[in-house]
Amino acid sequence: MVEDDPAVREFARRSLEATGYTVLAAAGGEEALRASHGWCEGIDVLLTDIVMPGAHGPESVTRIRAQRPGISVVFMSGHAEDDLGRGGDRSLSGEFLPKPFDMKALNRAVGRAAAAGRRRAP
Repeated sequence: MVEDDPAVREFARRSLEATGYTVLAAAGGEEALRASHGWCEGIDVLLTDIVMPGAHGPESVTRIRAQRPGISVVFMSGHAEDDLGRGGDRSLSGEFLPKPFDMKALNRAVGRAAAAGRRRAP
């Protein structure tokens, strides 16, 4: 998970862990890239804010997908989904979770992304 707001990051981490997920939490793109690189097990879903200082979510997704090509993504933002600027870039496909969100919405979005990843797996 990549989220620069400590309160949102902690809420999401606790919510996902309460549901049984293992969460690697990062405050920014570089920290997330290091966490992904250092994690020996699989990562099913990347949950990332879109607008952050430094590397924005889409840039982080591109870099982490270079390490982990099969990873599913959930983009979260308090801005409109159109702000993603995804256009036709297939590398930036994923779920969109509008902020603010509650535990139920977070778990639904992450669950859908995880299920989509399992359907893509060989």
